[in-house]
Amino acid sequence: MKVAIIGGGVGGAAAALRLRQAGQEVSLYEASPQLGGLLASLQVGGEYLERYYHHVFPHEDRIQSLVGELGLELEWLPAAMGVYRGGRVWPFDGPRDLLEFKPISLPSRVRLGVASQLLLRQRHVARHDDMPAFEWLEKASGRQATETIWKPLLRGKFGPAAPDVPAGWMLGRLKQRDGARKAGKGELLGYMPGGFHRLFGALEERLDREGADVRVDTRVESIDVEDGRVTGVTVAGTHEPADSVLFAGTLPVLRRLMETDIGSDHEGLGVVCMVLELERQASPVYWLNVCDDDVPFGGVIEQTNFVPPERYGGRHVVYLSRYYTQEEEVAQGAADDLIPEWLEALGRVAPGFAGQAPLAVHVFRAPYAAPLVGLGYAQGIPPVIPGDPEGLALATTAQIYPEDRGMDNGVKLAERSVRELLRRG
Repeated sequence: MKVAIIGGGVGGAAAALRLRQAGQEVSLYEASPQLGGLLASLQVGGEYLERYYHHVFPHEDRIQSLVGELGLELEWLPAAMGVYRGGRVWPFDGPRDLLEFKPISLPSRVRLGVASQLLLRQRHVARHDDMPAFEWLEKASGRQATETIWKPLLRGKFGPAAPDVPAGWMLGRLKQRDGARKAGKGELLGYMPGGFHRLFGALEERLDREGADVRVDTRVESIDVEDGRVTGVTVAGTHEPADSVLFAGTLPVLRRLMETDIGSDHEGLGVVCMVLELERQASPVYWLNVCDDDVPFGGVIEQTNFVPPERYGGRHVVYLSRYYTQEEEVAQGAADDLIPEWLEALGRVAPGFAGQAPLAVHVFRAPYAAPLVGLGYAQGIPPVIPGDPEGLALATTAQIYPEDRGMDNGVKLAERSVRELLRRG
């Protein structure tokens, strides 16, 4: 079987490897100059750094297995978490920090802690997909905790669409984080020395050795269909035949490549990520959730509170992240126009940034970084093998609900798609 794979992120690359290992002929097409998707990198102080922050949770076994298979390894580093609320940064790593979180009353803190454990005992059932997360969280945690923590967090991720986010997504997110805590590495997260750039270098080398046809900087113009079955893809005006097509991109791109209503009711969240190179530390934590609607970004991720700054030539690296719906103003303007406002806001959020002028600022935008999940989302998730047209397989972020996007889910979904393709021949 000859398979054309569209999309050279971790899912597409993993699918290409598994198909070659199963003896199938593979062509992998990636429009960007390098494999990686949202894991594409820049260089800071001579070290590769992801344009969009990435790490691995201890329970994420599929990405860890792939890393080991390629002869690489992860290092496990402490990663402090915090919340910005009420004009200051609050540590938020465990029960003791919760009890000292004074933006909510002591009874609300206790209730929030108990509710978090009770919520984790719930199974992901259909009713969670039709219940708004706001309602579900307020019923369990109370109004004060919901208004102070949960609502700002969800608005930071989903903007004006936050009221329609289902409880099922929130439950999946809570279980994902709980799985990390139970995996036996405490509050540690995984990172690859030298950056995840090395992962894709190793994947490309292995694919070349396995005989896969990997083409970067190559844009697929269409998925070709005849008599209800895919026949291949068109590249640079030329039809390239294939028995099957595994699509590992985003659903809006799929709909541009072929006539289909797959995922037509699914919208996407874009993301802007600003990467700052600084002389000094900006905040005391790695991951800072911003629970303040007056701040234009939802997260401050200080990479060098996780990975030592010495690796980046002594520079401190900070990501500022903002998800957005396609209707929001931030989706329309130039990403660089955000720099003055965001730097001013960072001076309020991170005391260590006050008085600093960044050594460098890089701004990246991904118009579709994650699915926009709404009430009843689970009912419309596209199957791995849609069936129309025959020969098409999907491995997209729209299918990982109720979990969130990440390398591990990308690998899991890709391997599932490959199994289904091989089973159906």
